[in-house]
Amino acid sequence: MRTFLASIGHAPVQKDPRVLRAQLELIVNSLFYTVFVNPVGIALMFGPVLVEPEYFGRVPASHLWIVCGLHALSCAAAWTIYRKRSAAFDLVKTERHLLWLQLQLGLTWGCTMWLFWVPGNATNNVFVALAMTSMLWAATVTRAPHARLFSVGFASMASLFWLRLLTGTTPVAHTIAVILAIWLLYVVSISVSIRRNVIEMLQNRFANEDMAKELEQARDEAHYKRREAENANRSKTAFLANMSHELRTPLNAILGFSDMIANQALGQEVPPCYRDYAKDINESGSHLLSLINDLLDMAKIEAGHMEIEPCILDLPEVLAVTKRLIGPRLAAKRQTLATSFDPDLPSLFADERAFKQIVLNLLSNANKFTPEGGRISLTCDHAPEGGILLAVEDNGIGIPASKLGTIFQPFAQADNRYNRAADGTGLGLALVWGLSELHGGRAWIESREGVGTRVSVYFPLAKSAPNVRRLQA
Repeated sequence: MRTFLASIGHAPVQKDPRVLRAQLELIVNSLFYTVFVNPVGIALMFGPVLVEPEYFGRVPASHLWIVCGLHALSCAAAWTIYRKRSAAFDLVKTERHLLWLQLQLGLTWGCTMWLFWVPGNATNNVFVALAMTSMLWAATVTRAPHARLFSVGFASMASLFWLRLLTGTTPVAHTIAVILAIWLLYVVSISVSIRRNVIEMLQNRFANEDMAKELEQARDEAHYKRREAENANRSKTAFLANMSHELRTPLNAILGFSDMIANQALGQEVPPCYRDYAKDINESGSHLLSLINDLLDMAKIEAGHMEIEPCILDLPEVLAVTKRLIGPRLAAKRQTLATSFDPDLPSLFADERAFKQIVLNLLSNANKFTPEGGRISLTCDHAPEGGILLAVEDNGIGIPASKLGTIFQPFAQADNRYNRAADGTGLGLALVWGLSELHGGRAWIESREGVGTRVSVYFPLAKSAPNVRRLQA
């Protein structure tokens, strides 16, 4: 019971000042109706007393004038506070003004009951009691959102009401006093429920507003970050393309002159060791040029500027050429390459350079990550969904399962431990992925660490490849 009574005068602790401001705004806005409802209530109480004084009791005219004066002052104060409302009102000052106004309204209605009360007239007593219970209920509904305002107004009005009933001389007044005590407890419990619901509603409202602002800020930040990333990606792509072109020019000269020296194109006066040096220069330059070509192709694919020129390919011939190109690397590590080609395959409509690059990249990766004496297989067969399926399989070191999700990303490598041995940049599989997509196909990888790796590339038939165009005859 003590806890219940303590809850009457105290609202739940609010840390957000916006909740208190919203509570006060609700009450300030209700003052507009107070200014008009109070005079109507007085008029309804005046009517029966003036029309049927014998039945409802005779109220002195001086009491009527006092009631009118008290309510006029209350309505004027309420109207003043209502007119001065603004979005930036001072919380402490406004709350203090409302507390004084609520005390004034409560005492005014309590005095109204005393002034309209006719002792010994049961009809008058019941009529006035009904009017007062209506006013108490109206005060409960409009002031319940704020605990202190409700407590001040309710206590001042109800205490005078109850005191008037207790001092009555008729059994009717005493009976109403008992009923009123029970009804007041009910009204107080209702006010507590209303206040909690209002506070919860306001808290949810402001929480939703805060969440909406945070989401809007997160969205704006995400858009900003995306634009930054896009700009950075464009700058990176432009840089790679420009640097690739800038590096190609001197490399071509280095390769050309080193090749002339190595092949003694200008005579045989060059010492043999110079020819070996020139051969090393030529091989290193060729390797660097290959890396630059990969960078340039990757940059074009990412920028969407890579163009392919598909044509009907002679698969046996193309695969034979790639096998000859990779042959010296395989021989250096004593690796065997087994090829399997289905002669009934449909015609492959693809860009010859891109297709060779796909095959060479897959074979080069297999060569790098397969130990000496290892086995590599190259197969070209029917795909289950139609089209052609190219696959390169090895019995090399394999790829950890945790790395398979990023293996087709540019500059991604399965394990840095093998960088020195593999001597790669991580662009090979990224190029395979990008070039296969340009043909309307796809690439995927299957691998077990310590067992081997199988990379498959699917090429659709010409009619189902959306990114290719047929060459004009």
